[in-house]
Amino acid sequence: CRSTTYYERDAKLWATEWSIDLLKFDGCGGPFSSVDAMRLALNATGRPIVFAINQQAVAEAGGMSPALANQWRSGPDIKPVYEVILDRALRNNNVSISYLPGTRGAWNDPDFLQIGNIERDGWQPSPPPPAIAAAEGRTQMALWCLMKAPLFLSTFLHNMTDENLRTVTNKAAIAVNQDALGEQGILRKSGGWIPNGHNPTNAAFGFQIWSGALSHGRVAVVLANLDGNSTQSITLSTDEMPPHNGVGGEGQGGGWDIVEAFTGKATSNKYLPQTATVAPHDVVLWTLTPAL
Repeated sequence: CRSTTYYERDAKLWATEWSIDLLKFDGCGGPFSSVDAMRLALNATGRPIVFAINQQAVAEAGGMSPALANQWRSGPDIKPVYEVILDRALRNNNVSISYLPGTRGAWNDPDFLQIGNIERDGWQPSPPPPAIAAAEGRTQMALWCLMKAPLFLSTFLHNMTDENLRTVTNKAAIAVNQDALGEQGILRKSGGWIPNGHNPTNAAFGFQIWSGALSHGRVAVVLANLDGNSTQSITLSTDEMPPHNGVGGEGQGGGWDIVEAFTGKATSNKYLPQTATVAPHDVVLWTLTPAL
Protein backbone atom coordinates (compact mmCIF):
# COMPACT_ATOMS: atom_id res chain seq x y z
CA CYS A 1 0.00 0.00 0.00
CA ARG A 2 1.02 3.59 -0.46
CA SER A 3 2.20 6.07 2.13
CA THR A 4 0.00 9.17 2.11
CA THR A 5 2.65 11.85 2.70
CA TYR A 6 6.23 10.59 2.59
CA TYR A 7 6.84 9.78 -1.06
CA GLU A 8 10.32 11.27 -1.30
CA ARG A 9 11.49 9.73 1.97
CA ASP A 10 10.08 6.31 1.08
CA ALA A 11 11.53 6.37 -2.42
CA LYS A 12 14.97 7.30 -1.12
CA LEU A 13 14.84 4.50 1.46
CA TRP A 14 13.83 1.94 -1.16
CA ALA A 15 16.45 3.10 -3.66
CA THR A 16 19.49 3.68 -1.45
CA GLU A 17 19.08 1.28 1.48
CA TRP A 18 16.83 -1.51 0.23
CA SER A 19 17.85 -1.45 -3.46
CA ILE A 20 14.40 -2.52 -4.60
CA ASP A 21 13.75 -3.15 -8.28
CA LEU A 22 9.96 -2.84 -8.40
CA LEU A 23 7.22 -0.96 -6.58
CA LYS A 24 3.62 -2.06 -6.92
CA PHE A 25 1.53 0.97 -6.03
CA ASP A 26 -1.82 -0.35 -4.78
CA GLY A 27 -4.63 1.68 -3.32
CA CYS A 28 -6.04 -0.64 -0.66
CA GLY A 29 -9.31 1.23 -1.03
CA GLY A 30 -7.87 4.74 -1.06
CA PRO A 31 -7.70 7.43 -3.74
CA PHE A 32 -4.98 7.49 -6.39
CA SER A 33 -4.29 11.19 -6.65
CA SER A 34 -0.75 10.41 -5.50
CA VAL A 35 0.30 8.16 -8.41
CA ASP A 36 2.14 10.94 -10.18
CA ALA A 37 3.76 12.12 -6.95
CA MET A 38 5.10 8.62 -6.33
CA ARG A 39 6.38 8.39 -9.91
CA LEU A 40 8.26 11.67 -9.55
CA ALA A 41 9.76 10.58 -6.23
CA LEU A 42 11.01 7.31 -7.73
CA ASN A 43 12.53 9.08 -10.72
CA ALA A 44 14.28 11.56 -8.43
CA THR A 45 16.26 8.75 -6.77
CA GLY A 46 18.19 8.05 -9.97
CA ARG A 47 17.77 4.29 -9.48
CA PRO A 48 15.83 2.34 -12.13
CA ILE A 49 12.72 1.05 -10.33
CA VAL A 50 9.81 -0.53 -12.16
CA PHE A 51 6.61 1.31 -11.23
CA ALA A 52 3.49 -0.88 -11.35
CA ILE A 53 -0.04 0.35 -10.67
CA ASN A 54 -3.38 -1.43 -10.44
CA GLN A 55 -6.59 -1.13 -12.42
CA GLN A 56 -8.22 1.42 -10.12
CA ALA A 57 -5.20 3.67 -10.40
CA VAL A 58 -5.40 3.47 -14.19
CA ALA A 59 -9.07 4.43 -14.13
CA GLU A 60 -8.60 7.37 -11.78
CA ALA A 61 -5.59 8.59 -13.74
CA GLY A 62 -7.71 8.76 -16.89
CA GLY A 63 -6.15 5.86 -18.77
CA MET A 64 -2.92 4.02 -19.44
CA SER A 65 0.22 5.94 -20.30
CA PRO A 66 3.94 5.12 -20.36
CA ALA A 67 4.41 8.52 -18.76
CA LEU A 68 2.45 7.30 -15.74
CA ALA A 69 3.93 3.86 -15.01
CA ASN A 70 5.89 0.95 -16.44
CA GLN A 71 3.07 -1.56 -16.10
CA TRP A 72 -0.59 -1.44 -15.20
CA ARG A 73 -3.23 -3.96 -14.35
CA SER A 74 -5.71 -4.48 -17.16
CA GLY A 75 -8.43 -6.20 -15.13
CA PRO A 76 -9.64 -7.31 -11.69
CA ASP A 77 -7.67 -9.59 -9.37
CA ILE A 78 -7.05 -13.04 -10.78
CA LYS A 79 -7.90 -16.39 -9.17
CA PRO A 80 -6.59 -19.95 -9.70
CA VAL A 81 -9.64 -20.86 -11.77
CA TYR A 82 -9.34 -21.75 -15.46
CA GLU A 83 -12.22 -19.55 -16.63
CA VAL A 84 -10.99 -16.59 -14.59
CA ILE A 85 -7.54 -16.93 -16.18
CA LEU A 86 -9.16 -16.89 -19.63
CA ASP A 87 -11.27 -13.89 -18.65
CA ARG A 88 -8.21 -11.88 -17.60
CA ALA A 89 -6.50 -12.77 -20.86
CA LEU A 90 -9.52 -11.53 -22.81
CA ARG A 91 -9.66 -8.30 -20.83
CA ASN A 92 -5.98 -7.76 -21.50
CA ASN A 93 -6.61 -8.50 -25.18
CA ASN A 94 -9.42 -5.94 -25.34
CA VAL A 95 -7.05 -3.32 -23.93
CA SER A 96 -4.34 -4.26 -26.41
CA ILE A 97 -6.63 -3.84 -29.43
CA SER A 98 -6.31 -0.08 -28.99
CA TYR A 99 -3.03 0.08 -27.11
CA LEU A 100 0.03 -2.06 -27.77
CA PRO A 101 2.80 -0.97 -25.37
CA GLY A 102 5.59 -2.84 -27.14
CA THR A 103 9.03 -1.33 -26.93
CA ARG A 104 7.82 1.84 -25.21
CA GLY A 105 8.81 0.41 -21.85
CA ALA A 106 5.29 -0.06 -20.51
CA TRP A 107 3.19 -3.19 -20.35
CA ASN A 108 -0.36 -4.39 -19.81
CA ASP A 109 -0.55 -6.62 -16.74
CA PRO A 110 -3.32 -9.25 -16.54
CA ASP A 111 -2.11 -10.23 -13.02
CA PHE A 112 -0.08 -13.05 -11.50
CA LEU A 113 0.61 -16.54 -12.81
CA GLN A 114 -1.47 -19.07 -10.87
CA ILE A 115 0.60 -22.11 -11.85
CA GLY A 116 1.23 -24.34 -8.84
CA ASN A 117 -1.35 -22.80 -6.51
CA ILE A 118 -3.15 -25.32 -4.30
CA GLU A 119 -6.73 -25.79 -3.17
CA ARG A 120 -7.23 -24.22 0.24
CA ASP A 121 -10.92 -24.79 0.99
CA GLY A 122 -12.42 -28.13 1.89
CA TRP A 123 -9.50 -30.35 0.89
CA GLN A 124 -8.62 -33.50 2.80
CA PRO A 125 -5.57 -35.07 1.10
CA SER A 126 -2.04 -34.21 2.13
CA PRO A 127 -0.50 -32.57 0.25
CA PRO A 128 -3.53 -30.62 -1.00
CA PRO A 129 -4.45 -30.93 -4.69
CA PRO A 130 -3.48 -28.24 -7.23
CA ALA A 131 -6.00 -25.49 -7.87
CA ILE A 132 -5.47 -25.69 -11.62
CA ALA A 133 -4.31 -28.65 -13.67
CA ALA A 134 -0.89 -28.77 -15.33
CA ALA A 135 -2.49 -28.28 -18.75
CA GLU A 136 -4.30 -25.18 -17.49
CA GLY A 137 -1.01 -23.87 -16.16
CA ARG A 138 0.53 -24.29 -19.61
CA THR A 139 -2.41 -22.36 -21.02
CA GLN A 140 -1.79 -19.40 -18.73
CA MET A 141 1.97 -19.47 -19.34
CA ALA A 142 1.51 -19.54 -23.10
CA LEU A 143 -1.03 -16.71 -23.15
CA TRP A 144 0.93 -14.51 -20.73
CA CYS A 145 4.12 -15.02 -22.76
CA LEU A 146 2.36 -14.23 -26.03
CA MET A 147 0.78 -11.09 -24.51
CA LYS A 148 4.18 -9.94 -23.19
CA ALA A 149 2.64 -9.80 -19.72
CA PRO A 150 4.85 -9.45 -16.64
CA LEU A 151 5.65 -12.97 -15.39
CA PHE A 152 5.07 -12.88 -11.65
CA LEU A 153 4.59 -16.31 -10.06
CA SER A 154 2.06 -16.26 -7.21
CA THR A 155 2.65 -19.55 -5.40
CA PHE A 156 4.95 -21.32 -2.97
CA LEU A 157 7.67 -23.04 -4.98
CA HIS A 158 7.69 -26.07 -2.70
CA ASN A 159 4.06 -26.78 -3.69
CA MET A 160 4.91 -27.02 -7.37
CA THR A 161 5.12 -30.30 -9.23
CA ASP A 162 8.00 -31.06 -11.55
CA GLU A 163 5.64 -30.53 -14.49
CA ASN A 164 4.67 -27.07 -13.23
CA LEU A 165 8.32 -26.15 -12.73
CA ARG A 166 9.05 -27.19 -16.30
CA THR A 167 6.21 -24.93 -17.44
CA VAL A 168 7.33 -21.77 -15.67
CA THR A 169 11.00 -22.28 -16.59
CA ASN A 170 10.36 -23.18 -20.23
CA LYS A 171 13.02 -21.31 -22.19
CA ALA A 172 11.13 -21.25 -25.47
CA ALA A 173 8.03 -19.73 -23.85
CA ILE A 174 10.07 -17.18 -21.92
CA ALA A 175 11.90 -16.24 -25.13
CA VAL A 176 8.51 -15.34 -26.66
CA ASN A 177 7.74 -13.16 -23.64
CA GLN A 178 11.12 -11.44 -23.74
CA ASP A 179 11.34 -11.00 -27.52
CA ALA A 180 13.08 -7.79 -28.55
CA LEU A 181 10.20 -6.61 -30.74
CA GLY A 182 8.04 -6.33 -27.62
CA GLU A 183 4.74 -6.54 -29.47
CA GLN A 184 1.76 -7.89 -27.56
CA GLY A 185 0.05 -10.80 -29.29
CA ILE A 186 -3.74 -10.73 -29.54
CA LEU A 187 -6.74 -13.00 -30.05
CA ARG A 188 -7.29 -13.67 -33.76
CA LYS A 189 -10.09 -16.27 -33.71
CA SER A 190 -12.50 -17.51 -31.05
CA GLY A 191 -14.55 -20.70 -31.11
CA GLY A 192 -17.35 -19.53 -28.84
CA TRP A 193 -16.81 -19.04 -25.08
CA ILE A 194 -17.72 -15.63 -23.63
CA PRO A 195 -17.30 -14.99 -19.87
CA ASN A 196 -20.40 -13.94 -17.93
CA GLY A 197 -18.65 -11.75 -15.37
CA HIS A 198 -15.39 -11.00 -13.56
CA ASN A 199 -15.57 -14.44 -11.97
CA PRO A 200 -17.23 -16.49 -14.71
CA THR A 201 -19.59 -19.27 -13.70
CA ASN A 202 -20.16 -20.59 -17.23
CA ALA A 203 -17.73 -23.34 -18.18
CA ALA A 204 -15.38 -22.58 -21.05
CA PHE A 205 -15.95 -24.34 -24.37
CA GLY A 206 -14.60 -24.14 -27.90
CA PHE A 207 -11.15 -22.90 -28.87
CA GLN A 208 -9.05 -19.77 -29.34
CA ILE A 209 -6.21 -18.85 -31.71
CA TRP A 210 -3.84 -16.09 -30.65
CA SER A 211 -0.81 -14.78 -32.51
CA GLY A 212 1.76 -12.00 -32.43
CA ALA A 213 4.77 -10.83 -34.38
CA LEU A 214 8.27 -11.54 -33.10
CA SER A 215 11.61 -10.09 -34.13
CA HIS A 216 13.37 -11.18 -37.35
CA GLY A 217 10.12 -11.99 -39.13
CA ARG A 218 9.10 -14.74 -36.71
CA VAL A 219 5.62 -15.30 -35.31
CA ALA A 220 4.31 -16.78 -32.04
CA VAL A 221 1.00 -18.65 -32.04
CA VAL A 222 -1.15 -20.10 -29.26
CA LEU A 223 -3.78 -22.73 -30.10
CA ALA A 224 -5.96 -23.17 -27.01
CA ASN A 225 -8.49 -25.96 -26.45
CA LEU A 226 -11.10 -24.49 -24.09
CA ASP A 227 -13.01 -27.77 -23.84
CA GLY A 228 -12.23 -29.54 -20.59
CA ASN A 229 -13.43 -32.97 -21.74
CA SER A 230 -12.39 -33.54 -25.33
CA THR A 231 -9.28 -33.31 -27.48
CA GLN A 232 -9.59 -30.94 -30.43
CA SER A 233 -7.86 -30.46 -33.76
CA ILE A 234 -7.18 -26.74 -34.20
CA THR A 235 -6.02 -25.32 -37.52
CA LEU A 236 -3.87 -22.23 -38.01
CA SER A 237 -4.37 -20.48 -41.35
CA THR A 238 -2.94 -17.29 -42.78
CA ASP A 239 -6.10 -15.49 -41.58
CA GLU A 240 -4.96 -15.87 -37.95
CA MET A 241 -1.43 -14.60 -38.54
CA PRO A 242 -0.35 -11.07 -37.58
CA PRO A 243 0.24 -8.55 -40.38
CA HIS A 244 3.38 -9.63 -42.23
CA ASN A 245 6.45 -7.64 -41.23
CA GLY A 246 8.39 -8.19 -44.42
CA VAL A 247 10.96 -10.83 -43.48
CA GLY A 248 10.73 -14.35 -44.92
CA GLY A 249 7.86 -16.74 -44.40
CA GLU A 250 5.09 -17.39 -46.89
CA GLY A 251 4.84 -13.71 -47.70
CA GLN A 252 8.30 -14.02 -49.26
CA GLY A 253 7.70 -17.33 -51.04
CA GLY A 254 9.12 -19.62 -48.37
CA GLY A 255 7.57 -21.79 -45.71
CA TRP A 256 7.92 -21.84 -41.94
CA ASP A 257 10.10 -23.79 -39.53
CA ILE A 258 7.80 -24.53 -36.58
CA VAL A 259 8.82 -25.40 -33.01
CA GLU A 260 6.38 -26.20 -30.18
CA ALA A 261 7.58 -24.72 -26.90
CA PHE A 262 6.44 -27.32 -24.35
CA THR A 263 7.30 -30.49 -26.26
CA GLY A 264 10.20 -29.23 -28.36
CA LYS A 265 8.70 -30.86 -31.45
CA ALA A 266 10.10 -29.22 -34.60
CA THR A 267 9.06 -29.36 -38.26
CA SER A 268 10.70 -27.67 -41.23
CA ASN A 269 9.52 -25.70 -44.26
CA LYS A 270 5.79 -26.05 -43.61
CA TYR A 271 3.08 -24.03 -45.31
CA LEU A 272 -0.18 -22.93 -43.75
CA PRO A 273 -2.72 -24.17 -42.91
CA GLN A 274 -1.23 -26.36 -40.17
CA THR A 275 -3.29 -28.39 -37.69
CA ALA A 276 -2.41 -29.40 -34.13
CA THR A 277 -4.13 -31.91 -31.86
CA VAL A 278 -4.66 -30.19 -28.51
CA ALA A 279 -5.61 -31.98 -25.28
CA PRO A 280 -8.45 -30.75 -23.00
CA HIS A 281 -7.74 -27.34 -21.42
CA ASP A 282 -4.27 -27.47 -22.98
CA VAL A 283 -2.40 -25.40 -25.55
CA VAL A 284 0.10 -25.58 -28.33
CA LEU A 285 2.61 -22.71 -28.35
CA TRP A 286 4.29 -22.47 -31.73
CA THR A 287 7.18 -20.28 -32.82
CA LEU A 288 7.23 -19.92 -36.61
CA THR A 289 10.51 -18.91 -38.21
CA PRO A 290 10.87 -18.14 -41.93
CA ALA A 291 12.42 -21.20 -43.57
CA LEU A 292 15.75 -20.67 -45.31
